[in-house]
Amino acid sequence: MRTMSVNVVVEQRPPGADPVGAAAPAWDRRRSARVLRSLNAVVGRILNIVLLLFMVSLGTFLLLKLAGGDAADLAGGEQGATAADVAAARARLGLDQSLVQQYLSWVGHAVHGNFGNSYISGLPVTDLIVQRLPVTVALIVGTVVIAVPVSIVLGLLAGANEGRWIDRVVTGLCSVSTALPTFWFGLVLSLYLALRAGWFPATGFVPISQDPVAFIEHLLLPVITLAVPLAAALTRQLRGSVAEVLSLDYVRSAEARGASRISVLGKHTLKNASIPAITLLGIQVITLIGGTIIAEAVFGLQGIGSLVISAVQSRDTPVIQGVVFCSAIFAVIVNVVLDVMYRVLSPRTRSV
Repeated sequence: MRTMSVNVVVEQRPPGADPVGAAAPAWDRRRSARVLRSLNAVVGRILNIVLLLFMVSLGTFLLLKLAGGDAADLAGGEQGATAADVAAARARLGLDQSLVQQYLSWVGHAVHGNFGNSYISGLPVTDLIVQRLPVTVALIVGTVVIAVPVSIVLGLLAGANEGRWIDRVVTGLCSVSTALPTFWFGLVLSLYLALRAGWFPATGFVPISQDPVAFIEHLLLPVITLAVPLAAALTRQLRGSVAEVLSLDYVRSAEARGASRISVLGKHTLKNASIPAITLLGIQVITLIGGTIIAEAVFGLQGIGSLVISAVQSRDTPVIQGVVFCSAIFAVIVNVVLDVMYRVLSPRTRSV
């Protein structure tokens, strides 16, 4: 009779080892910790945004009050208005209330998207901003669309050829472009390319929905006026970053393995070198709101900039507060977009 033997393999565990399934709770704890950190980061960001908007609105309100004067003199009638007319205008506009009441009333309406009515025209501030917004948005988007590709090409060329003639040419062009006064440069473009050559319209704006070709023709000169200094600043930043990244060991190793120059620049260099340039781009895009005031004044565009100028001249406080508050919201949106781009370009920031 044959005897059958069965071998039973018993898994040996070292002393103190966790039992089967103990890794799952540990993984859950790590996942919960990551979720908690993410929630804390989101809550912290929301609180920072609320605090920023509060400080901007309060600072704008106080500065306007410290500047002295108000729109009651203008809203009360012509220069011959009596003291009773001015007092009636102040009561109608709510300027006879205390500063605390005026600010709290404005905040209460602003939370619901109501920035009040213009002291001069009587129209809602929100409607005035919405009417002028397409012009300013088109200027900002067009400026970025032109400046970013130009700066990438020039920055890569200069950084990859550090110390050579092409680097010196690009650096010189950037220095000249940065030093050019925006107002003067816009006037020169308008004078020679619009008035004398007749290649482009000198003033005006045509919505893209009405005529796309006319939209580009009217927008090209003011966009170039704003894009040249922006491209120069980005090129200088990107040039330095590219030259620095090209000197790192992993880039030299890629070149030693036979990678082409274009592959090294596009795959290994641009991604890491663009992070400082993105920071500068965010700052420059926010400051473009001020630059659009100059472009709109030179080329006769009716955007947010011209709205602010007329509001300051007429001491139209609700319009000024509404525009500044919307500009702060725009800055917040730009910062959020920058954070997303950081996380895409630099995985190390995803755990922060």
